Amino acid sequence: MRLDANPRPTTARPAIIERCAHTNRDVLAYAQRPDISQLSWPIDVLIPQTTNNLKTSLVIPHRCPERLPKGALRSAGRGLYVSSPELCFLQLARDLPLHDLALVGFELCGAYALDLQNDCALASCNPATTKTKLQRFLESCHGATGVKRALRAARLVLDGSCSPMESKVALLLSANSTIGSFGLPSPELNTKLTMPTRGRNLESTKSAANTVRTSQTRACDLLWREQGIAIEYDSTTHHEGIENIDRDARRRNLLVSNGLTVLTVTRQQAQDFFAMESIASDVRTLLGRNARPRSRDVRVRQWRLHRALFGTSTSPAMRLRTGRLPFPRPESAGETTPSTDA
Repeated sequence: MRLDANPRPTTARPAIIERCAHTNRDVLAYAQRPDISQLSWPIDVLIPQTTNNLKTSLVIPHRCPERLPKGALRSAGRGLYVSSPELCFLQLARDLPLHDLALVGFELCGAYALDLQNDCALASCNPATTKTKLQRFLESCHGATGVKRALRAARLVLDGSCSPMESKVALLLSANSTIGSFGLPSPELNTKLTMPTRGRNLESTKSAANTVRTSQTRACDLLWREQGIAIEYDSTTHHEGIENIDRDARRRNLLVSNGLTVLTVTRQQAQDFFAMESIASDVRTLLGRNARPRSRDVRVRQWRLHRALFGTSTSPAMRLRTGRLPFPRPESAGETTPSTDA
């Protein structure tokens, strides 16, 4: 949906699933569509409560309520409907740990998408939803399976993340301390600030009038606006090279010259629990906050959350995809899937 699919899915009016595919052949017919040709299988499909719940090697059916909340489906054209980002988040609540579900929320509400073929590749895109829309949708799903867990994860989500590492750092620093975060106030992610700068007026010959004031817009990775504190994440993947290093240095100098206290977090620091513990302590001191652990094992929980977030670079979606196969072509369906009459 987010990577310029053609046709681009649009919000669907229907909220009731009246008819759906009933056989493997019906599902395989969609494999000819280029916009979903990269799907893995088995395919997870929604079916009405009254439909036969036969599970095959190609299709995993999921019964859904007769009436879905408004905005639950998106139309991809030609009779195909897909889950909206909000419904997808609710569905994943049944299978993902809380921190992984929150990371999915960061991605859906952020400006990046993970490439399932390459875990290190990112694609820039517009947010699929917002934290507010996500919470409103979940609140309308009274009694749905996993809705309480999904709401709990949605409260940990922040809008505006531009990379998985930014999401992980923000989650570790600012989520509820009961799940193992350092319990700092939630920052703003990639907020743009307009700052005054000084430049040279080449047309002026007088030294006193040789300086002119201009303004530039800069974004902070993590920002506590009222306290004037920012964290900049230096990615070895996207910030290498003389030009990028120079750009980052200029941006950091501009932030500092305008009164912000800027801390830097590198990938190596992020993967080191004790380094992140030290950074969290520095930010807490700058914010004027005292550590108030709610349980005796809070440090053990922090270590476990850090290990879960940074112990592997594999995305939650990649882990769900493990063990699945490329979507079979219709001509080879007979060799790889059960017969339609099964």
